[in-house]
Amino acid sequence: NEHRLWDFLGLEDPGSSVVLKDADQLELMATAVEYRSVGVRGLEGWIDYAKGKLRLETSRKIAEELEEIVLGDWYVEYLRKIKGAREAEREAEPTAAAKRA
Repeated sequence: NEHRLWDFLGLEDPGSSVVLKDADQLELMATAVEYRSVGVRGLEGWIDYAKGKLRLETSRKIAEELEEIVLGDWYVEYLRKIKGAREAEREAEPTAAAKRA
């Protein structure tokens, strides 16, 4: 029963979607923090917006932790390798197609 979840979370209104809305904002924030860590600029507005929409104290604590996350060099290097591998595949595709023809 869906009301069990609301009871478990201690929410007063079973029709409330506070938890889901906070989760959505935390996901937005986590994505912005990830992009910021790989060099995308201008995301502070998105991060602040998402933080401002949070209604639960637990969500605010998670947001504080998210803001402190700096993806390590290993992750940035991993993303660069993936991008490089995909570009290499794209460049090899015309050659492979020509060999089949």
